[in-house]
Amino acid sequence: MGHTVSGELNYLVRHLMEKGRDAIQQIPGDWPRATLAGESVSAEVIFTPQAQNPHAIIPDEQVEQYRQRMWGLLQSLDDLTADVWDALVCQWVASAPSLEAKVWVSVDEILAYRGLSSHLTGGRRGGFTAAQRTAVTEALLRIIAMRLQVFSMTIIEERDDGQGNRRMVPVERQLGGPALEVGMDLSQTDFLGQTEIRALLIRPGEMFARYFAGAGRPIALLSRKALTYRRRTENWEKRLTRYFAYSWDRRGSDIADSVQRHTVAQLLEAAHYWPDPAHPEETKLRLQRALQRLTDDRVIAGWQYAPDTWDEAKRPRKRWLQTWLQASVEVAAPEEARQFYALPAPKELTAPVRIPAIVRRISEGQITGKSLTDLRKHFNMSQEAFAREIGVTRSLITLIEGGRRSVSKKLQAAVKEWLGKQAAP
Repeated sequence: MGHTVSGELNYLVRHLMEKGRDAIQQIPGDWPRATLAGESVSAEVIFTPQAQNPHAIIPDEQVEQYRQRMWGLLQSLDDLTADVWDALVCQWVASAPSLEAKVWVSVDEILAYRGLSSHLTGGRRGGFTAAQRTAVTEALLRIIAMRLQVFSMTIIEERDDGQGNRRMVPVERQLGGPALEVGMDLSQTDFLGQTEIRALLIRPGEMFARYFAGAGRPIALLSRKALTYRRRTENWEKRLTRYFAYSWDRRGSDIADSVQRHTVAQLLEAAHYWPDPAHPEETKLRLQRALQRLTDDRVIAGWQYAPDTWDEAKRPRKRWLQTWLQASVEVAAPEEARQFYALPAPKELTAPVRIPAIVRRISEGQITGKSLTDLRKHFNMSQEAFAREIGVTRSLITLIEGGRRSVSKKLQAAVKEWLGKQAAP
């Protein structure tokens, strides 16, 4: 399959998982479903137990009960489901000896992919906790239930051009089938009737397997880096990692440079976040911290605002949000993408850092209630948002700014550490 289109289908499926239940349509008398619409893919995902076993027969009187169970299962659709999908794909890519092969993946292996540690008190068998295993089991059940109906997708096929030559040409096709093929499962049921999956014999569905066995292989391995970010406190880093992996697959083979441009609006959409017009500075700082973290973790090789689209020093004090949303961010390819697409080494991307006077004074001296207020207002942050960033309660910030509490050494260290992160481009 052509790597561009198949990569888009995979990205759209993960994007759906990230969005959660809000992206799922609940139609009375029908199974939950969702629409996937991309540049070159038009498809629908239907969540039904028949995806696990196409020959299963559900008695008519139990159909509605199963539908309600399915909708209940989808209530917790989130980044964990996308993590589990990436872990399954990574295991298959690393272990499958052929395109048609299925490989065993255990729940503990999926948890290990996510960077979690095994605990001695992790349940009756030791290792990971029962809650962790249950969450992964539910994510697996959601993935197993996904059946795709692709209405339109371009694939690349080898065909005779009529002159005795074989050429690779784009062909429009319709496809359908489960997202994940399950050959066998090792599961058990507890006394409450809850199913716990211990391991699965799996292969990605045909429309994904051909992609990951070919052009998508390095992209699957790039996406693996997203698994180690915490899905609640580091969801920006997690989602942007997946987005950048897809972006190199989508455009890497069509460019000669190792630097791509993305608008700020595109990056925020990938992170599933839109700024509050009343406090846009918080969003800008959060995006910049995420990009710097991805640079430090070598998910990308560097980043900066395109000089012709955004200059921090010249921005107006008010009404700059729309200009910033349309600004371009230059992102340098990581080593894996450069090697796969034979791209040259990227130029060094470093955004100039201009430290405001209030930030410099606090970084170099003592922090008072007045300076803490000035600092918070400089970043256009509410007391609640500022307290959350620092890791304290809003009431403590209120007391300090009101002069009723002094700033402890521990809090001063936390504020200065936070400021150090803001100094990143």
